[in-house]
Amino acid sequence: MLTIEPSSLRGEVFPPSSKSITHRAYILAGLVGRDSTVERPLASEDTDATLEILERMGAKIAKDETKVVFETQITKGAGKADCKNSGTTMRLMTALNALYGNQTLLFGDASLNKRPMLELINALEQLGAKIGHNNGFPPLQINQPIDRTARATSLDASKSSQFLSALLIMAAAREGVETTITLTSEIPSKPYTELTEVMLKEIGANVLQKENQYSVSPTKRQQSIYFKVPTDYSSAAFFVAAGAMPGNSITVRGLEETYPQADSAIVDFVKQFGAEVKERQGEITVSYKELRGTDLDLRNSPDIFPILSVLAGLAKGATTIQGAHHLKYKETDRIKSTGEMMKRLGIRFVPKDDGAVIHGSEAFVGGGIIESYGDHRIAMAATVAASQATSPITLVGEDCVGVSYRSFFDHFKALGGKIHRRNGN
Repeated sequence: MLTIEPSSLRGEVFPPSSKSITHRAYILAGLVGRDSTVERPLASEDTDATLEILERMGAKIAKDETKVVFETQITKGAGKADCKNSGTTMRLMTALNALYGNQTLLFGDASLNKRPMLELINALEQLGAKIGHNNGFPPLQINQPIDRTARATSLDASKSSQFLSALLIMAAAREGVETTITLTSEIPSKPYTELTEVMLKEIGANVLQKENQYSVSPTKRQQSIYFKVPTDYSSAAFFVAAGAMPGNSITVRGLEETYPQADSAIVDFVKQFGAEVKERQGEITVSYKELRGTDLDLRNSPDIFPILSVLAGLAKGATTIQGAHHLKYKETDRIKSTGEMMKRLGIRFVPKDDGAVIHGSEAFVGGGIIESYGDHRIAMAATVAASQATSPITLVGEDCVGVSYRSFFDHFKALGGKIHRRNGN
C-alpha cells in the first residue's frame, strides 16, 4: 500500500526493454539454439515465466546482467508450466507445446485463469491436438499433439492478436510442413502480429499473407540468431503522458524504432491533446501545454487506455476513446477498472463497449483510495494520476508493476514523484 503526494515531474527517464519483444525473442532463440543471443531483455515476472518454461522444454540457457544465450534449442513439451500472470506466455506456449507428444499442463494465477483461450484451442484442435480446459479458460492440459500431417486451420482472433501470433510461431517451428491459417475475424492490436512476422523472418521462416489467409513455412535457420531488445513504448507511455500534464516536462530516452511497437502511438496521441513534443534521435521531450479533449482510436494500441484516460481527465472538454472492444479481456476488464480509477479521481467517465467518454477537469480529487485490482497498467496510471491530485492518494496492490516495469516507482521518484509506503504494510 503506497501513499502518493501531489508533485511536479521533471527530468529524464530511460524506460525498460520491450516486454512483447522479449517474449518473442526468447521463444525464437529457443527454436534456433546454437548460442542464439537475446541482448538487453526485459527482466520481469512475465518474461521470466516464458524463460523458465523454455528451460523446461529442454533449452540450455546461460545468462548475465545484459544478455541471455540459448546454448541449445527446445526439444520437448514443458510437462508442467507456470505462466504466472502472463497472458502472452499462456497463449504462445499453448501453441508451441502442442507440437510435442508429452502431456503438458499450463496454469497461472487467478487473473490469468480469466483470460479467454477457447478460440486458440479450437484452432489447435483443427490441427489434431486434444486440449483439456476449464470452459475455454486456463488451466489447460495438452493431451494429444498436433497431427504432423495437418496443414490448415481457421482462427477467430477477435479477442486477442496473441492467438494469431501463437499460431504463426507454432507453424514456423513445425518440421517439413507448410501451415495455412485462415482468419474468420478482424485482428485487434494488429501491430503485435506484424512484430511477430518481422521477427519470424529473422529466423528464416517464410510468412506470406493474402487477404485473410496466412501461409507459414518452417524456419530453416542453421546458424545462431541475435536479438537486441529495444525500449518498451508500452512502459514509456506512462512518462510520455506524464510529461504532458500540468507542471511537468519529461525527456524519455532510448526510444529506438528497430521493431514495430503498437504503443509508439502514444507520441501522436499526446500531440492530439495539444502537448508540446520535441523529438530527437532516440528520445522525445514532452512538456505541458493546455490540453484539449480529442477523439482517439485504440484498436491497435489498447494497453495505453488507462494512462490516456488519465490524460483525458486533465483535458478541457470531452475525450472519446473507441475501437478497443478487447480491453475486456486484459488482466482486468480495463474499461471497468479504469472507470473505477477515474471516478475515484472525481472524473466523469462514461463507459462504452469499446472504450469510454471522459469529461476533463482542472485537477483530480485527492484523499481517496485507488485499487489496482492486480493490473500493472492500472497501478502505474493511478500513480501518475495521483501526482496531479489535490491531496495524497493511497494505492492498493502496487506490487503488480513487477509484471512489466520493476523500476517504475524508482523512476517516478527520480523525476520528483513523492511516494512512501504506509506504515505496517
